[in-house]
Amino acid sequence: MHLFLAGGQGGWSEVWRDVMDDPELRDLPFGVMVSYVYWHPKDQDRMEWARENGRPTFLDSGAFSALTLGVEIDVAEYIRFAKERAHLFDHVASLDVIFDAQGSADNHQRMLDAGFTNAVPCFHTAEPFEYLDAMQHEEMIGLGVGGAHSRKRPVLDWLSRTFHHMEQWDRQPKVHGYAITSPDWMWRFPGTRWTAPAGSWQRGSAACSGAKEWG
Repeated sequence: MHLFLAGGQGGWSEVWRDVMDDPELRDLPFGVMVSYVYWHPKDQDRMEWARENGRPTFLDSGAFSALTLGVEIDVAEYIRFAKERAHLFDHVASLDVIFDAQGSADNHQRMLDAGFTNAVPCFHTAEPFEYLDAMQHEEMIGLGVGGAHSRKRPVLDWLSRTFHHMEQWDRQPKVHGYAITSPDWMWRFPGTRWTAPAGSWQRGSAACSGAKEWG
């Protein structure tokens, strides 16, 4: 299992200090994810630290955060932002459109057309599997369950069906699960990359304990 710690609003300065001050946590092989919506100038330093220390890095579009905040993300501006900082990121999430699978697919194609070879498309709960099948030749696929946390059993069932569906493919891409906070769920699907969102692990020193359990 591979874990990415995701920062939240304001650049997560206090929590990052907790990470750096705790040798046990700092030495865990976690990756670092930042959100375009919540980008803070200090995130540049954190990404550079991660790169220098061999940690995988991920730029998330922040589409679900934007939806909850009522913020509209311009895909052309997002592409420009990501290209200017391409050296910082191993993976760049394509800008997904919540509740619009075709819109997400169109934005992913724009990322590919812009020259991104590390763009990660996202498949969401309740979307037709035909959109997932269109991703089977990608290097990595994102699974989005944002907004579905209160419906734990249906989401877990959806994850099980989705992984079973992908097992039928001739080729197995890497998978990254967004916004999953349960270590038990993570261990059900070994080899998957997961994001531990800001709200689930950024609680001062308690954040360190949680990340150690995930790690």
